[in-house]
Amino acid sequence: MTYATHPTVHSTIGTRQSRSKGKTLTVSAVEPDKVITSTIIEYTSASILRLNHSLLTMARDVFHQQVKNALIKDGWQITHDPYPIRISEAIKLQIDLAAESTVAAERGSEKIAVEIKSFVSESDISSFHMALGQYLNYAQALEEQEPDRLIFLALPAGTYEDFIQLPFIQRSIQRYQVKLIVYEPESEEIQQWIN
Repeated sequence: MTYATHPTVHSTIGTRQSRSKGKTLTVSAVEPDKVITSTIIEYTSASILRLNHSLLTMARDVFHQQVKNALIKDGWQITHDPYPIRISEAIKLQIDLAAESTVAAERGSEKIAVEIKSFVSESDISSFHMALGQYLNYAQALEEQEPDRLIFLALPAGTYEDFIQLPFIQRSIQRYQVKLIVYEPESEEIQQWIN
């Protein structure tokens, strides 16, 4: 058996030889309130990797609900959870949240999209690479389809203080003009908005 882990999805991939049907792959993934199990007959290594990646990316970020609650506390109305953006007939992106400011009602609506990251994997730099790539793709899609909605990358205060302050990471954030929301997961509060 091979085990692939993710903070909110635990998937087990096992293979066995079946006399009547050849190789069989059974995949089980457990999320809060969900169990997904599928069996695939006649698989290839590439299909295992694609399936495993799909199961892992289906899960919401560990701190999704905490960030959602923090935005609501900060005066935002959640309009989409998740926020879909179709970039072609075959490809649809999903940003974690979209919101509108309830405070800005008199002067027109402020709209944001928020991609939430927890940085709980073993490698902060790998998490950052993935987060930055997603952020840039989402920013481009929003620029093309909804230019009045700003995109923010939400990350925990601990990550901001310990990792994001590194000079190389700061230069990357400045170079790509990444807008940040720094949140405290335990108190479900936003500490900083960084434009």
